Amino acid sequence: MQTRRILQAAPLIVALCTYASVAAAQEQSFLRGSRQGWWFYKEEPDPEPPAEVEPEPPPAQKPPPPAPPPAQVLPPAPAAAGPQPFSVDWMQENLEKLRKQAIDNPTRENVLAYLYTQRVAFDKASAFSLATQRYVMGDPLIDETTRRPTATFAANAMNEAASSRQEQVLRKVANDTGITFFFLSTCEFCKQMAPIVKALAQNYGFKVLPVSVDGLPMPNSPFEEYIVNAGQAEALGVTSVPALFLMRPPQDVQPLAQGVLALNALRDRIAMAALNAGWITEDEFKSTQPVNPMPSLAGAVSSAAQEISAQELQDPARLVAYIRSKVRM
Repeated sequence: MQTRRILQAAPLIVALCTYASVAAAQEQSFLRGSRQGWWFYKEEPDPEPPAEVEPEPPPAQKPPPPAPPPAQVLPPAPAAAGPQPFSVDWMQENLEKLRKQAIDNPTRENVLAYLYTQRVAFDKASAFSLATQRYVMGDPLIDETTRRPTATFAANAMNEAASSRQEQVLRKVANDTGITFFFLSTCEFCKQMAPIVKALAQNYGFKVLPVSVDGLPMPNSPFEEYIVNAGQAEALGVTSVPALFLMRPPQDVQPLAQGVLALNALRDRIAMAALNAGWITEDEFKSTQPVNPMPSLAGAVSSAAQEISAQELQDPARLVAYIRSKVRM
């Protein structure tokens, strides 16, 4: 019985002995530190601060790109000077504006502004016309009456003289040329043209060959005989009748007209066609014109245009002297 109680109390005994051993050890430790008095308690030293690690330097930054140069501000261009007031250029630029302004808004001020400006233009034109008459007199190179008289009796006399010379030229051309006359039997214009062509034959000796495009005769034709078109009209490019061609055997052909012409106009065209073909000379052709032959200013200066300097061109007096020096009367 007693033995059982001892066994039951064994854990308590062990625990008690363990506690006693610990207490004895603590007492011995206390006794060993008694000499330190109240300073027996030692504080643990503060832990050493960790060594400062120098931070790595930040990566080098790229320098910013250079700033663009400031934009160059150019001074405003000076305004172009306009034409001189009331000059021809100014009139051309402003007179029409004033007219439209007066029409759109016909106030007293707008209408008078236009009319007064127009009067200035009229006066300038009158002054120019008077100066032209003044300076033309006595200078045959620019006096148009030298080429063609304005007096009626003189103009008529010149016309008669030119007509006489033209008749001589036409008779010369008629010696070895003829006129081909294409017509249609139903063409009214062909009927009107036929007597004119017949007059050429009678007056100057032209041989006339009438050709019927449709193969039928022309009613009341002055020509008793004709031939039927056999491709001649197509070969010559006839697209309208009456059609007239000046022909010189064996193959020379000069077109005159595809349509109606008066006798005088037809005579002029025959002379021009003969000149183009080389059947008459330039002088012969000029003799048929009702004007006095005068030297050509354009031809005179164009052949030597490189001889005049820009300075001379800007000087009116030197320009006139240069042109006159190139003309041979």
